[in-house]
Amino acid sequence: VFRERHQIGTSSIGAFHRRIRDQRIVSQQKQDVAVVRESPTNAKNWATPLAVLFIDGGHGAEPAHADYENWVPKLLIGGKLLIHDVFENPEEGGRPPFEIFQRAMDSKSFEEIEAVGSLRVLKRVDSGI
Repeated sequence: VFRERHQIGTSSIGAFHRRIRDQRIVSQQKQDVAVVRESPTNAKNWATPLAVLFIDGGHGAEPAHADYENWVPKLLIGGKLLIHDVFENPEEGGRPPFEIFQRAMDSKSFEEIEAVGSLRVLKRVDSGI
């Protein structure tokens, strides 16, 4: 598991590890790694296919869509895409996470398998983005 985040504190890393295990996103036996660095640098240098991609990054249109474009191609068919802060109602939160959620759904390459609060969990079913 790789988690891309623009900034993160050590307490947030611990919370991330607990959250993905509590939600059974990965099993207790699998290893997860939180990498903290600028997203474009990570994407450029990342070669390992991903089974889970958790986008909880910038809420501006440019960084959100860049995260989607740079990282989704690395996600395996059958892998899970998690997008945080997805709000259908613009009064509840920013639009870019919702836009990339819609983009994934419109691509027909993802199926929504779960929604927990503002977190959407999608399964990749095709290679398009």
